[in-house]
Amino acid sequence: ALRVMSPQGLLALGASASENIIGPTLAQYLSSVYQSMKAVFPRVIVYPGGTARFFGTREGNLVSDPQVLVTRIHERRLSLQFVREYYILFNLSPERQSYLRSFLESDSDSHPTNRDLRPVCYFYDVIHWSAQYQPFMKKVFLTLSGLGLFEILAGLGCVTLVLALAIARRRDRSMQKAAIGTAV
Repeated sequence: ALRVMSPQGLLALGASASENIIGPTLAQYLSSVYQSMKAVFPRVIVYPGGTARFFGTREGNLVSDPQVLVTRIHERRLSLQFVREYYILFNLSPERQSYLRSFLESDSDSHPTNRDLRPVCYFYDVIHWSAQYQPFMKKVFLTLSGLGLFEILAGLGCVTLVLALAIARRRDRSMQKAAIGTAV
């Protein structure tokens, strides 16, 4: 995206978040998105909410002050249907922005940058959502992330072998029962 963008260009994206509480798995996910944006764009801001809105630019002007945004809406006489002044002032309040920023910027070294062949943002999102429904899955994914490709493939091979043996054994038992039933 950076190669085709003008210096004043803006990249915007949204990521599932939470309006009020950010737990550890969500913080890892959002921080990895933020750190990935910061690796490319010198200027990055994030608007908090149920969907965190990330904005990145090389030289463009980014505004995080909700009052400035409301003033610009009035100055430009924008007729907005779904965005209201109170919504902007509440969701982009300094307290909410500071709360979100505290998670995005803390432990920044421990969250690697997202790459095409190493999609860590996707990985953290999978951890976050799997932990919502099966908390033990977080430990499973984190353990797997520490393993190399050889260890994962060897483990999958062992599991496949055990399943194949169990299926073969079950098939042998059912064939023996069928043979006994036929002989009687």
